[in-house]
Order: sequence, then C-alpha cells, then structure tokens
Amino acid sequence: MKSMRSTTGRNGFTLIELMIVLSIASILTVQIVPSFARLIQSMRISTAVSNMERTLRIARSAALLRREVIRICPSEDGYWCSNNNDWSTGWITYVDQTGEATRNPEDIIIATQGPYKQIGIYYNRGSRVSVNALGRITQSGTIRICDPKYPDSSVNLVMIHSARLRRESGRESCS
Repeated sequence: MKSMRSTTGRNGFTLIELMIVLSIASILTVQIVPSFARLIQSMRISTAVSNMERTLRIARSAALLRREVIRICPSEDGYWCSNNNDWSTGWITYVDQTGEATRNPEDIIIATQGPYKQIGIYYNRGSRVSVNALGRITQSGTIRICDPKYPDSSVNLVMIHSARLRRESGRESCS
C-alpha cells in the first residue's frame, strides 16, 4: 500500500523549527540593538563636532575676508542669540557690525545651525565665541559635545587664540 505523503518534499516548517528560529532571532536582536543605538548616538556626536568645526572655520574665514568681528552664539530661533549655555538648541554665526556683544537687526547672519536632539553642547566660557578681524578667537575655551546616556563618548573641542582646534575625548558629565 502506498503512503499518502508527498514524495516531492515538505511544504513548510514544523512548529519546533519555527520556535527555534524565532528564539535565535530574538537572542541576536537583544545583543545587537543596544550596540546599534550606541553607534547611532556616536554618529550624532561626530556630526555635531564636525558642524561646530565647520562653523568655526567659516567664522575665521569671514573675519579675515571682511576684516570684522564675527560672533557665534546659541540660538533657539535661528535669528536671535540665546543667553544660555545650551548650544544644542542650535547656533548662529553673524557679522557684528555694531561692535556690541549682542545680536542687532543690523548684524548680518552668515550661517545657522539647527538644533540637536539627545545630545548636549556646552561652551565653558559662556554663550558667545568671538573671532576678531585678524581671525583669532578672542577667548580660548572648550566646547563639550556629549550624550547624558553615554558620558564616556563625549568630545571636547579645545579652541586656542589662533583659532586652532583640537579634539579630545571627554569623560566629564554632560551638563
């Protein structure tokens, strides 16, 4: 008597095979997702560092070309300076035509940077970076770019008067 089974092979998975595959997939997911989240956050910090370096280069070039003071300040709206030390809200770069330390309607904005979410950006000298007409930063300082969840992944941008930048790994808290 012939068997009722098909001789061409099976057409599917057994319940046990499916459960084994799902178990392996869930174990791999639990291992990979945290590493992937950290990679994404590291890329966010790297992007913010690159954008800040670019902004400082733009400010130095503009100061030398225009022979005027260029200022960079945190900005929540992309037009006016904020008087806080939280640069993660974004920042503006402008020509200080009036010579005042605050942004006026006469001052020309030459660059803007939008906000960053889930990272902190802080300048240890306050809420302004100034580049004089000779292309020199008027006050040396450090900009810290960090993530509160991963303080060991922070980066410090150290600025010296000659407008040279140096990257350092930071271990400080993100505040």
